[in-house]
Amino acid sequence: MVKGIRWFWVLGWGIFLVWAFWKRDLSAIHTFWQALVWGLVVIEGYVFVKGESYVAFSSLLLMLWTFFVYLVYGRSSGGIEKTFLANGGTYNLIVVLTISLLVVWLIRNSGFLGWISRMGWQPYMVIVFSFVVLIWIGTVLLMFPFAHSFQAKVSFLDALFTATSAVCVTGLTVLDTGRDFSLVGQLVILGLIQFGGLGLMVFAGAFAFMMGRGLSLQSGATLTSALGAPSFREVRRMIKSILVFTLWWELLGAGILFVAFSKQFSWLQAFYYGLFHSVSAFCNAGFSLFSDSLVGFRKDPLVLLTVAFLIIFGGLGFSVMRNLWWFLRRYLSEGNKRKGQKSSPKKGLENEEKMKMMESEGYLRLHSRVVLGMTVFLLVLGTVGVLVFEYQGQLAGLSLGEKILNAFFSSVTARTAGFNTLDYGRVQPVTLFLTIVLMFIGASPGSTGGGIKTTTAFLIFLNTYHVLRDTLRVSVGEREVPFDNIRKAYLIFVMSLLWIVGALGILLVVQRGVFEKILFELVSAFGTVGLSTGITPSLSAPAKIVIILTMFFGRVGPLALFYGIGVSAQRVVVRYIHEDVMVG
Repeated sequence: MVKGIRWFWVLGWGIFLVWAFWKRDLSAIHTFWQALVWGLVVIEGYVFVKGESYVAFSSLLLMLWTFFVYLVYGRSSGGIEKTFLANGGTYNLIVVLTISLLVVWLIRNSGFLGWISRMGWQPYMVIVFSFVVLIWIGTVLLMFPFAHSFQAKVSFLDALFTATSAVCVTGLTVLDTGRDFSLVGQLVILGLIQFGGLGLMVFAGAFAFMMGRGLSLQSGATLTSALGAPSFREVRRMIKSILVFTLWWELLGAGILFVAFSKQFSWLQAFYYGLFHSVSAFCNAGFSLFSDSLVGFRKDPLVLLTVAFLIIFGGLGFSVMRNLWWFLRRYLSEGNKRKGQKSSPKKGLENEEKMKMMESEGYLRLHSRVVLGMTVFLLVLGTVGVLVFEYQGQLAGLSLGEKILNAFFSSVTARTAGFNTLDYGRVQPVTLFLTIVLMFIGASPGSTGGGIKTTTAFLIFLNTYHVLRDTLRVSVGEREVPFDNIRKAYLIFVMSLLWIVGALGILLVVQRGVFEKILFELVSAFGTVGLSTGITPSLSAPAKIVIILTMFFGRVGPLALFYGIGVSAQRVVVRYIHEDVMVG
């Protein structure tokens, strides 16, 4: 009874307090805040005296936060109201932190977590929740004064937009990353990119293994689903492979970019720029510390090719890279045997384990062949398209080799990276259309990129071909594709298309601008690409919210999002009488 009264007390006064924050009514803020906290103190004291329980940690945290705010910004500074009026940035930060603590308190002291525990945390639910938590933490960190320069004014919505773009590895920005954020703010963004690119659950699993702890069945199921691992036993190996591949490629890219940047910057700056852009490229984020992205390096093949190949390998998917690694090892091993060379002897279980991996992973799986084939096809299509359409446009003034280089780079970045050497606000309409198609398809499953994914597009085209030929089964490369895969491909395509159509309708109402530029911005957000025609900083507040939601939808994926919010998948075993419906 008392706990129920306490919960509704905090909820009621919390709603009044949020309303006062919204209206910026400082007298109401003071009244509602004091009523909420002092009432909570009385109730917690009553519960403690009765001996029913100790003071809840979340309540203690809320009390300490209130005490801190009034101690630091209290009477010694001329009153908390005067401080709020004098510094809008401080006001926004205190509002965000206070509301965060209230939400945590309400969730922690409700039956929601207990209900979730009884129902069981579904893998998709954990994935969605981890992204939400990471975005909110990033938003709060980016609102601190030390995260941005003195000249920059970072609102809550701008911080939320930037954090979402970083976690969802998109690259769309309403602020200049290199100019408006301090070194600390840039490192926060870099951390969000790394955690968002690989996934918070991967780092949590790696930490558990390093601490000598195993994974619970629930955590193992979540990671098995998130990583696309064939079984629970493979999760540990896949986490190790992901971290090793990521660290290797990012350090290699950082080293090459350091050499390229050291021609223009000091060694320390070159190292930092190289590391930042290497992580951003491999995670397909597209964040750059240069105001013009990589336009200033459009004639530098070392920079463009390094960034391009980091994007490509980051967009293949970790399962494909792992499969490709073992395939190459088996191919080289068999080549050495044919030449009569003996491999170095290994002892015990290590050699036996590697031999098993060679046998199971030593051939290119159908998934890997589809991904590699679609990647090459889309890269060639994009390169030829941009080269032809922009030969006398954005590529004018460059040599033939530089034109091919920039066309190739633009084709790569359109597949979810966001770096650019072309001004997309001035390209031909047909180039915008081609880029929109590439952005919508995106990268490959299990990668750091977005879009509907290359395999989804391939299965849709493949099934269409088989339907036109009136064949009942879909096969490729002497392998039959399960019907469930075809259904999921169409489901992802239709749900993504419906989201884009709905979001586009809202954007056309709340945002003035050219239709194709608004559509380009929206598809860029959905594909977590980050390319823009230049309208991102001028977006209205409702338009920013739509883009934020679209970035989140594109990164998490339609299936994970809808299953994560509680939409359950149930197989219907009842079959009814057939009846035709006319189509076409």
